[in-house]
Amino acid sequence: MAYDENLAVRIREQLAESQDVLEKEMMGGLVFMVDGKMCIGIIKDEMMCRIAPELYPEILENTAAANGLYRQANERLRFDR
Repeated sequence: MAYDENLAVRIREQLAESQDVLEKEMMGGLVFMVDGKMCIGIIKDEMMCRIAPELYPEILENTAAANGLYRQANERLRFDR
């Protein structure tokens, strides 16, 4: 299993009423696209979310959150913890 299917079900439930949602298997996991942009992804049992820059400080105060960056398209996700 490349991603946590139970987590995928929970995300689908939350996005059920959203417009223009598309699921794509990519990066070894599952990505949810909203309005053509990556919004939420799952790799193994970790969820990654696109966060508005002005919310970063508040979100990163949560010890469960980490800043993840892609350097290049062929490089795996790296988390700054």
